Amino acid sequence: MGWTPAVGTTTLVRRLGEEQTVTVLSSLLAGVVPPAEQSVDPYRQVLLDIGNGHAERLMSDESGKRLAYWPKVWAGRSLAYVGRTDVGPQLRSASCDAHWRVRMTAVQSIGRLGIDGLTAALVERLDDHHRRVRAAALLALERVGTGDAIEALSRAAASPERGGSERVAAERAVAGILEREVPGG
Repeated sequence: MGWTPAVGTTTLVRRLGEEQTVTVLSSLLAGVVPPAEQSVDPYRQVLLDIGNGHAERLMSDESGKRLAYWPKVWAGRSLAYVGRTDVGPQLRSASCDAHWRVRMTAVQSIGRLGIDGLTAALVERLDDHHRRVRAAALLALERVGTGDAIEALSRAAASPERGGSERVAAERAVAGILEREVPGG
């Protein structure tokens, strides 16, 4: 089997252990590891595990611009593959990052992990300026949203400014919430 994000994360967990993996990934996601340190071990190897060949190309980029957000993206995605829901606070913070890919990945990971208690953070992303972040928020709300999101989702479903796929996704999210909160209803 070739490399996938799940395989890369499994390799990382085997090498570092789950606790250390979560710590390292959380540091990368928070952006507290300077780009210069990301190019040397242990972070270099971590990025190679979770970013594969893309990481190697980025680490050779002298400008370091792309290292500002890709490690955060990979770390957020990898946290979903580790499978621990106690990373909610880290993902919540990353859902407000300056770069849309980081926000999108954090929101996707919240949904994939099924982290409860972050409905308000996901609702905030419904008004994100990037459509892919909004789409990720709609899917995450469908999976883990609560009744607190229904009003905002209903507005999104009725908004003529949103594309048809966003309106349909908002309707699905409302249906998903209602199904979870009112089983059989």
